[in-house]
Amino acid sequence: MAIEEAQALLARVRAQTDSILVGVSGGKDSLTTIDLVSRAGFARVEGVYWYLLPDLAYEESRVRFAERRYKVKIHRVPSPQLLRALKDGVYCPAYLELDHMHTFAQKDIERTMERRTGIGWFAYGMRRSDSIQRQIFLTKVEGFDTKSHRVYPIWTWTDKEVMAYLRRQRVPIPQTFGKRSSGAGLNPEGILFLYENRREDYERLRAVFPHIQAFIHRHLGGEGPIRAKERAQAERKRARAAERSARVEAPEVHDPSHPPPSDPVRAV
Repeated sequence: MAIEEAQALLARVRAQTDSILVGVSGGKDSLTTIDLVSRAGFARVEGVYWYLLPDLAYEESRVRFAERRYKVKIHRVPSPQLLRALKDGVYCPAYLELDHMHTFAQKDIERTMERRTGIGWFAYGMRRSDSIQRQIFLTKVEGFDTKSHRVYPIWTWTDKEVMAYLRRQRVPIPQTFGKRSSGAGLNPEGILFLYENRREDYERLRAVFPHIQAFIHRHLGGEGPIRAKERAQAERKRARAAERSARVEAPEVHDPSHPPPSDPVRAV
């Protein structure tokens, strides 16, 4: 049923145009979306990847995989998060010289891409289960935003349905870290992943956002929020296990007015 709903949404776009741009991050949702789009009969499919920093090796490997598998051109454009982070001093000194610059948004990038490619419709892998905000918005437009020319084919899908689809199509499932994240960024899980697994990318990120080192230092000292949460979860599990064990081993208490039956073994 989920696949049929996604195909129906893409057919509505196909009725208006034979070209579409797909938001590609290399995560499981974007791979599912571009796979569905590639089978929907569009004459022209291209992708757009919004980078935090250009040429991070981990991110580039995922984007290039999508380019090779689906034989599409994927445009690299800066994410709106980059300028906002630099202006607001996120993990870096605030760059006052950027104050006069207009903070661009998703629609600004889309209009730029439309002028560059001539393609005016966009497909994204956002799902209503991602957040309350997305649930409200996607439910309102029912996965098809006519005004902004955006379609969300898998907006109703669950994690289980996404994973099942990728396995069915034999698409390698990308690595996920944290609760939902699969991309490197300025979120705690992304920073920690790069530090532990992609040190060269971490150093490139630190060159622009030097204060991420303080975040890493807290984790190395065992005081970071992720590690603290993991420890708290482990302690709660141990406490529950101890409580269950105590219930099993607790001696039976008898009412004094009703003495326990004699021990048949001793009676013998």
